Parts: sequence; structure tokens; C-alpha cells
Amino acid sequence: MNKILFLLIVCTVLSCAKEKEINQEFGNIPTELISALESINKGQVFEINLSQPNTVVGISGTILIIPENSIVDQNGNVVSKNVFIEIKENFTKSDFIASNLQTMHNDKILESLGMIFLSAKMKTGMN
Repeated sequence: MNKILFLLIVCTVLSCAKEKEINQEFGNIPTELISALESINKGQVFEINLSQPNTVVGISGTILIIPENSIVDQNGNVVSKNVFIEIKENFTKSDFIASNLQTMHNDKILESLGMIFLSAKMKTGMN
């Protein structure tokens, strides 16, 4: 009886482990691997002034044309200040793997010639 009670207590204690936080971009991949993947395909960051037209060109040739006053904040107000634009260009299979990009439809792999991640953030950190 004591052995069963001891086993029950051990199982209870071991099952109370702290849950790991899941990374939004990479899912349940170990933290060490995430930092390695992030260093392989770093995003390019550009600071632009939204009160004038802008053209941003990525390392792999992506051209992003941003007309003046074309970005709004979460309240629908036009942003006319400087913002940071981040671009991650993914055009090869190794880019897809490094960025944890997967394209599936009806359990079949879709082929892609490329994918681009785009983010715009104000200096206050708001998207």
C-alpha cells in the first residue's frame, strides 16, 4: 500500500511541471533552435517617413512601394510619422525551412516561388 501511495505522490509531483510557452512564429521548437533559425533569415528593417511616398528594396529584390498617408493605426487614423518596416524575403526551400513556413492544402504540399513577411511598427512599438 505504501508503495502505491508513494508512486501516486511521485506521479502527481512530476505531472505538475510548468508548461512551456509556445513561440508564435516557430511553434513548439526548442529555444536553442529558434535562435539559430532567426539568425539565418533575419528581417531587414527600414525607417520610412509616411508623409511622403516611399520605395523600399529588399536584399533579394523585393520592391515595396508605399504611397504617402497609406498606413493607418488600429483606430483607423492615418499615420504620418516615421515607422519601421520589416521585410523577410523567403524565395528558396532553405528560406522556407529556416522561417518555419509551410504551405498545405487538402493534406498536399503546395509549391511556392516565394513568400514575404511584412510588418510596420511605429516608434512606440504599436503595430
